[in-house]
Amino acid sequence: MRRSRQSGPQSLADLIDKITRLADGGDLDARAFRTDVDAAQAHGIKPEGVRAMQKIEDKLLAEAERFELIDSIGKRELGRIREDRNLCVHPSLRHLGEVYEPRPEVARGHLAIALSTVLTHPPTQGRKVLDEFTAYVCTHSSPRHQHTSRPRSSTACAPRPGATS
Repeated sequence: MRRSRQSGPQSLADLIDKITRLADGGDLDARAFRTDVDAAQAHGIKPEGVRAMQKIEDKLLAEAERFELIDSIGKRELGRIREDRNLCVHPSLRHLGEVYEPRPEVARGHLAIALSTVLTHPPTQGRKVLDEFTAYVCTHSSPRHQHTSRPRSSTACAPRPGATS
């Protein structure tokens, strides 16, 4: 059962790492997030550092969804893992201090969710990557390809609603 307790913190650490990598890649919003993480880590294990990191973790799933690292379903599933993790490490939250021990199939389910939602994916943003690729193709189109026998879509290089560029 110990592995269930590990999937939540590991997936949170992985999300923080992925957002930090986006910051390294030049994403301005991710840089602001990294600044918050760096400030929390600078305090170390002192109460200020712990409180600052808890604030970051409280909003982490929403941030990961905003950066398109996870979708709304992944956010919900990872939220459940976090809730179960909190039940495991804070027995004082339960009536009479009863220890919460998830069943083995719940622990395996948590591991499967953490792996499929976060741990096996690189830090890429789906829509942003597509928008950047489309912008590159549209600005670097060769004029010699405009006279092909196949008609080119007039909307291929039109901005999409909600595009990030």
